[in-house]
This record gives sequence, C-alpha cells and structure tokens, in this order.
Amino acid sequence: MRIFLTTWVALALLILSGCGDESATSGGQPPNGGEQSSQVIAPSKEGVIGKWRDNVTNPIFHSNVTILAKDGKLYYVNEYDDGSEKRMEVVENKSDLGRRFDPVIPSRLEDHWVIDENGDLLMRDKHGTAAVAKKIE
Repeated sequence: MRIFLTTWVALALLILSGCGDESATSGGQPPNGGEQSSQVIAPSKEGVIGKWRDNVTNPIFHSNVTILAKDGKLYYVNEYDDGSEKRMEVVENKSDLGRRFDPVIPSRLEDHWVIDENGDLLMRDKHGTAAVAKKIE
C-alpha cells in the first residue's frame, strides 16, 4: 500500500510541476504565436484580475485559476477541487495576444498565461497554447 501511495504522490508532483508532455501544441500555431514579451508592466491596482475554470491541463486535479494583485505583486493561484492550493508570483509583460503573465521563476518549458480578447486564459509554453481555461463570471 505504501509503494502504491508513493507512486501516486510522485505522479501528482510530476504533473503539477509541468514536467509532462512537451509535445502539446496549439494545432499548427507557431511557437509563442508571434507574441512578444519584453516590457514588464507594474500592477495598477489591488484585487482579482480574473478567475477561470481549468478542467484540461491536469486530468487528476481540476482547479479554479485566479490571477490577482496583492501588496504590489501579481500572483497566479491554482485552487484545486480537493482544497489544496498552488501559488506563484508572476509578472505581466506586453504581448500581441493579450495580457501575458510569466512566472518570476521561469520553468524549463517557459510556461506563461495570456488573457485573450474573450477573457479566457490561454495556458501556453514555448510550443504554443496547450489549453484554454474558460472565464468564470
């Protein structure tokens, strides 16, 4: 039983750390979709920037995603259905696709998130858009 639980914990950590399938792309869209991110934008006010439902990127743990500004910093927060939470500091950068948020500590896949013109959250990496989380009204 202990080995079984250890395996599941290791699998969950692997999935949560973004070390999964690197081949997911946006179906022919060029990497980064031609977007640029070179100028950091400071948060203009405190509070929730947006909230989305992610039933796609993690087949085991579905979550609500929130991007918020607090104490002059921006945070990307995953609130999983089991009550656990993953929070990371992000910065906003200019992008041709919409409002782009990059983690302060970059991942090897260059994970980032873009709020598109419809208000949905594009979950992207260096290969392009991997998933889309729908805005929660």
